[in-house]
Amino acid sequence: MIPIFNRRGKTVGWIANGLIFNQANQLRAFIRNDAIFSFESAHCLGWLEAGFLRDRNGDAVAFLSGAREGPPVPIPEIPPLAPILAIPRFIPVPSGTPARPVASREWSSVEWYQFMS
Repeated sequence: MIPIFNRRGKTVGWIANGLIFNQANQLRAFIRNDAIFSFESAHCLGWLEAGFLRDRNGDAVAFLSGAREGPPVPIPEIPPLAPILAIPRFIPVPSGTPARPVASREWSSVEWYQFMS
């Protein structure tokens, strides 16, 4: 279980087995070939690259410990205990992946919760 941190270093979710959960332990997205897809609609939200979760413009929305090649990151908080997560019975089929933009060294104007909705 890998904690996800926002631009302020606060824990906003978890990655487990290619699945992204929010802080309420709800499944929000899944990862295929580094592309991040909404679990609800299976459309591409962005990419996971060098420890950064990036929006469709290539700007960083959140990060994992050890993230590199992106904007400066704060010292992350000590994450809460990892929750026990329910793994779904099926994963949706992705609706297609747009071209990946060049990764920027900027933070996105989109906050984590907007990115996941």
